[in-house]
Amino acid sequence: MADKPLTAVQRARLAIGPDEPVRYRRVRLACGDRVLSEADNWYVPARLTPEMNATLDSTRTPFGRVVRPLAPVRDTVAVRAPDQRTDPGPDDPLFEIDAVLSTAAGEPFCEVVETYLGSALPRASR
Repeated sequence: MADKPLTAVQRARLAIGPDEPVRYRRVRLACGDRVLSEADNWYVPARLTPEMNATLDSTRTPFGRVVRPLAPVRDTVAVRAPDQRTDPGPDDPLFEIDAVLSTAAGEPFCEVVETYLGSALPRASR
C-alpha cells in the first residue's frame, strides 16, 4: 500500500515538524461483503511504544486495540457531507469525519479521515 502524505495542516494538528516520520495505514470496515467505511490513518511512531509499532508493522490488529494502553481521547476536527443530488450508491461517500487521537496526557499521536459509504445504509426491501 502506498503512503499518502500528510498536509501541513494535519502535521500542525499532530504538533510535528515537516521531517517527523509518520506512518500510514488504510483500513476498511466491512460487514460481510459490504464495505461500510474506509479510513486513512496517519500516526507518529515515535509517540507509540516499540511493541505497538511492531504489532502495527507486522499484523492486521486494529489500530484502536493496539493503542488502547495510551487511553486515547478522540477530538473530531471536521465533518463533511458531499453535495449529492441523487440517492447514494453503495460506493458513494455519505460523509467524512476528520479526527485526532491524543494520549490521556494530551499529546496527539494519530490523525484519521473516515469516509462512510452508501453501503452502510439499509438495503431497500424487494
